[in-house]
Parts: sequence; C-alpha cells; structure tokens
Amino acid sequence: MERVAEVAVRLEFARGASVSFGDPLELSLDCSVCRRCRRTVVFREGRSEGVCTPTGHLFPGRIVGKEVVQRGLAWSVAYRVAYRYELFTDAKYPGEKPSGRPTWGRVPFEVICPECGRVTKASTQSNIVRPWSCRCECGCVLYTERELMPVLSFAEA
Repeated sequence: MERVAEVAVRLEFARGASVSFGDPLELSLDCSVCRRCRRTVVFREGRSEGVCTPTGHLFPGRIVGKEVVQRGLAWSVAYRVAYRYELFTDAKYPGEKPSGRPTWGRVPFEVICPECGRVTKASTQSNIVRPWSCRCECGCVLYTERELMPVLSFAEA
C-alpha cells in the first residue's frame, strides 16, 4: 500500500536572512524491509529510494514534492514523501505494532546571516525543547523556534 507523508516547517528568520532548505530529510517510519518499527529513514531529493538506518538498506520511498514559500520574515517548506507501507510484526519487539505513520522528522536548512554573511547549517526536529534560538557566530539571532516542528501528516495514496 502506498502512503504519502507531508513534512512541513514554518519559521520566522531575522530580517534580511536568506534561507535554503536542502538534504537530507529524515523521517521515522516503519520499515517492512527489515521489519522494524520507527526506523530513521534518510531521503535525498532526486533519489529513487530512501536509506533505512542503521542498517543502510534501501527503503521503498522517495521525495515526490517540495514547496518553499517566503512571506515577509516567515519561510516555510513542505516536503511530500511517497513510501510503501505493509503491515508486519516487529522482528525485535513482536509486541510493538507498526502504525505506518511518520513519528519523528528532521528538516535541514542553511541560513545566511544578514549581519555578517556567514552561512549557518541548521535543522529542526520534532524532539527538541522549545523555545530555542539559533545564533550566528557573530551573535545575531537567526531564528527562534516556539512551536513543534516539523508538522507531520500522512494519507493513503
């Protein structure tokens, strides 16, 4: 069965900052190949399959869409990831039930500081303590996270 996950992030950055969202996108998904629940799967744009970690085998899924929007100080990105889901029993913990839904995500990006021009590599993920501010080496606050990011959802294709 094919499913489509949406991974969405919206953050307000310092006035004049430039942002680019890139690779790799990471999601926690149930993997029917290694028969384990909540595996971190790494997706890269343009690749036909993801990579399940820590085993490194190919995962039946790929990024099928990415939309970046800037409105004022707010930048947002929404990734769409299509993946195969099959019901299975977890190989290590038979009592755990796969849900087929993403349970965690990490979205990477780069921010060019409006004060000094340095490039800062950053990411946001579901399980950090908020509020949290990212500062450039020069001291400029690049952004502050206040809400749970990324927002994860899914639908059957």
